[in-house]
This record gives sequence, C-alpha cells and structure tokens, in this order.
Amino acid sequence: MKNLIPLGAVNLLLVSVYLVPVWTKDALRVLNSPFGGLHDRSHAAAVGLIREFLGLGIDGMLVVSQVLAGLKLLVVAAMVAFYIDVIRAVAERREPDRATIDTALTLAFISVLILAPSALMINDHELARTVATQIMLLCGPIIVTMFERDAERRARSAQSSLPVSHEQPVAYEEPAEQRLAA
Repeated sequence: MKNLIPLGAVNLLLVSVYLVPVWTKDALRVLNSPFGGLHDRSHAAAVGLIREFLGLGIDGMLVVSQVLAGLKLLVVAAMVAFYIDVIRAVAERREPDRATIDTALTLAFISVLILAPSALMINDHELARTVATQIMLLCGPIIVTMFERDAERRARSAQSSLPVSHEQPVAYEEPAEQRLAA
C-alpha cells in the first residue's frame, strides 16, 4: 500500500504545529502594541536592521515593524492552508497539493532567514538559539521534500527509459490441417 502523505509533508505538519501558535502570538502582540512591538528585543533588532538597510526614519521603523508582523501572519495563513489541505488529502485518499507545501515551506524559511541576522547581531544567546532551532526545524521538511521529489523524478525517468514493446501479442492458431481433422 502506498503512503498517502509523503514524509516531507508529515514533517512540515509537525513543524507547523509548533510554529503556528508561536508566530501567531508574536505577530498579534506586535500588531496590537501601541509601540509597534518595539519593546520586544528580537523584533526591535530585526526592525532596526531592516530600517538601517533601507535608510528609513522613525515612521518607516513602525511600518517595517507592522510589515514583519504581517509576514509572520502570512506564513501562519499558509501553514493553516497546508493543515486544511492535509486534512482534505487524508479524507480523499490523495497526496497533499505540492504548491501548498512549497508555499508554506518557502514563506516560513524566508521569514526565519529575515529574522536570523538581527538575532545574531544583538548578542542575545537565547534568541540566537531560538532562531537556530527554527531554522533547523524548517530544514528538516525542506531536505526530506527535496529527496522525495528527486526520488520520484528518478523513478519516473527510469520507468520511461525502459524499452516498451509495441507489438501485439500473437494468438496461437492451430494449423489448418488439425482444424480440418477435428
């Protein structure tokens, strides 16, 4: 029996169970804060780094803060869409949609990589450990998904390279003399 859900999708599902509540809480705290979440050291460091890179003022800093929180909510929405797709896939006995898996993985990895340099720059060991953990959590489903797709591609190419016989099977016919004798 073939597995309905690939291992990479199961791995992403487990990672999403951790990331969805954590990132939802972080994003909503920033969006509801009168200070744009700048009281949070990790978020303030990321906003400061992006603000300096883009050359923005104080107003731009608040906008960047809101955009980063929105990015986290976008990743959460992609992961929730992935949850729904996995539930539907199990109910319909099919594989989850690859585009949903790719979108959730890509958005989550980009989001973590945006936050990683700022976490390393502020010299906060606990924050660096948290970001490194999130990077490693996301690397698991990415690597497994890449290997699964490569194995599928190789299996398809090996199957298509097999010689295919287009000859029709020959039915056995009795010699005419035996048919007449009977």
